Amino acid sequence: MKNKEIGDIILERRKMLHLKQRDLSELSGTTLPTIIKIEKGNGNPSLNTIEKIAEVLGLAVQISLIDTPITPIPLNETKEPNIINKNQTKNKENGR
Repeated sequence: MKNKEIGDIILERRKMLHLKQRDLSELSGTTLPTIIKIEKGNGNPSLNTIEKIAEVLGLAVQISLIDTPITPIPLNETKEPNIINKNQTKNKENGR
């Protein structure tokens, strides 16, 4: 869901409950500028902020993680693995 859609839902519910932005701010423990930004679809509110606002408005927050195909990155088979022996590690630790 995009920030604008989240903002529209919050704005609509707030108005349905006859709350002012300042009321929602105080009840949710969120700053007034943050409420204004969210309702306009601006900013990038944290999940915690959205949950606080949703609780006041009687909304449920649902998170979906969708598995998408990943294109594997081909390995360069001609490249030798980077192997560090114990002496190289000790020299790095001692500043040599």
